Amino acid sequence: MGRELITENEYRKRREGMTKGAKTKALKSGAAKYRTPQAKAAVAYKARTADLVRAIRGLAPRDKRVMDAWRRKGFKALSEPEQTRFMKLFDVYPATEVREALGSPDLRRMAA
Repeated sequence: MGRELITENEYRKRREGMTKGAKTKALKSGAAKYRTPQAKAAVAYKARTADLVRAIRGLAPRDKRVMDAWRRKGFKALSEPEQTRFMKLFDVYPATEVREALGSPDLRRMAA
């Protein structure tokens, strides 16, 4: 029964240690950062690889990283294990889906 009833602003102030206005002011002045560089990189990576996940069902995170590296750097810039893993993608997943995800159109599908 002895629970204290607080407003949403008071709850935020207790949780974050500052009011909403103070946080906004700190963000605008540059005293506080909105997102860390790691968080920004994670969001950018997810955006870059979203089409790969849609194109290939069940794509493993490791394979997604290799495909992203291939897109950014090219095949010759990949390390030896990455090149081997890249070539195995065509055996693990349907080759047509892999080619289409990497930007090569399926000519048989287009001809039909």
